[in-house]
Amino acid sequence: DSMSRNVQELKRRLSSQSGTVIIWGALLIPLMMGIGGLTVDLGYAYICQKELQMSTDAAALAAAAGLPSTSSASTNGTNFGSQPGMMNAYANLNTPVALTNVSTTVTPGCVSITNLPQCGGSITANAVQIKQTTTIPTFFIKALKFFGVTSAQSIPLTAISTAVMRGAQRGPYNVAIVMDA
Repeated sequence: DSMSRNVQELKRRLSSQSGTVIIWGALLIPLMMGIGGLTVDLGYAYICQKELQMSTDAAALAAAAGLPSTSSASTNGTNFGSQPGMMNAYANLNTPVALTNVSTTVTPGCVSITNLPQCGGSITANAVQIKQTTTIPTFFIKALKFFGVTSAQSIPLTAISTAVMRGAQRGPYNVAIVMDA
């Protein structure tokens, strides 16, 4: 009889749901932290990528304004980059926040476009490509290491932009006009 009472008591305790919220909460904390950290860190990376791309586009336009002189193009491209102290330096992309300062590469070259002055003779380049790279840290996603989850410590960012010197013909525009009554 005491054996059946013990079995019944065990069944009652196992079927009881008291305390399950604590267990589920403890199991879901790493998941919630991971989702929150991923959201914050990816949002920060998105903002930094946009800033890097804007600065790269501005540097490419400034560099193209210096063509056909490749030295002027390189100087303009570097001066309008995102390195500390330059015209388009964003705080998010440079120290102490970023892990590495922005690196800018200016590459003059030649392209063939209608009405664009072609390379040859005194023109050694009629286009320029700017590439900027940096590495930004993650902030919250790193906290998952306390739960034994290996996560990214940093996010590398790259932006590339190309511009040509003045004189190129604009391409045709496709325009649609929609009128609704």
